[in-house]
Amino acid sequence: MIEIAYLITKDHDDIEAAIRKFEETFNSGDIRRAVWEVYTEEAQILPPGGPIIVGRESIANFWEESAQKIGLKSLKLTTMHLELHGDWAHEIGKVVLSLVDGTEVHAKYMVIWKRLNGLWLWDIDIWNMDA
Repeated sequence: MIEIAYLITKDHDDIEAAIRKFEETFNSGDIRRAVWEVYTEEAQILPPGGPIIVGRESIANFWEESAQKIGLKSLKLTTMHLELHGDWAHEIGKVVLSLVDGTEVHAKYMVIWKRLNGLWLWDIDIWNMDA
């Protein structure tokens, strides 16, 4: 039982570390690198009111364009629920987007994580804005 608990704790720690690294890289302005480090090659994002976007390159383009369009300065992700299922996990969380004009935008998200070659990566990412 201890081994299972250790693996669950390690997986949670690995996912949390991936989230913090994504935030750090994204907030440093290197959005493309942040995307390439956290999304799977075939990842899909489901932005509100838009089409499904598939693949790291397309996702990187989406995030760079969106960040510029809304004046995104930084983001902060908070995990509310994380459940592991072998090499898959699902996370429900909240995000605060800080804009260059000083306003904050709040949203909620769900990410389906996939473990590939020992790394936890985002495979499906969907979100919507709070009212």
